[in-house]
Amino acid sequence: MSQSKRIVLGLVLGICCGVFLGEKVAPLKLAADGFVKLLQMTVLPYVMLSIIASLGSLDYADARRLGTRAGLVILALWVIAIAFALVMPLTFPAMESASFFSTTMVESRQDFDFVDLYIPANGSVANRNGRGLIG
Repeated sequence: MSQSKRIVLGLVLGICCGVFLGEKVAPLKLAADGFVKLLQMTVLPYVMLSIIASLGSLDYADARRLGTRAGLVILALWVIAIAFALVMPLTFPAMESASFFSTTMVESRQDFDFVDLYIPANGSVANRNGRGLIG
């Protein structure tokens, strides 16, 4: 059996084990996490070094073409992001004022009293009983 077939078989058996046995195989999580971390220790440096080596081996024309394409992709993503930022306010309903969030819409309005407005309540002219403070 080839190595790739063993990997696929192990993947299928692991999924079946997790689906059918569930919490009974929970103690294997420690071993599974350790295995994945060990794989990451070997795979991530290999991927990083292979990308650096492949970029370093490009001649001037290929590097220029790659840089141009990467720049166009970044520019296209910027244009899309700016377009969404400009179009997004159009998706909200038009509001004339901030009264939409005002609490006065649910509270009843108090009656307007001209007497309390123009005659002070401290009694400098008259107190509430109608008598003056002095006499």
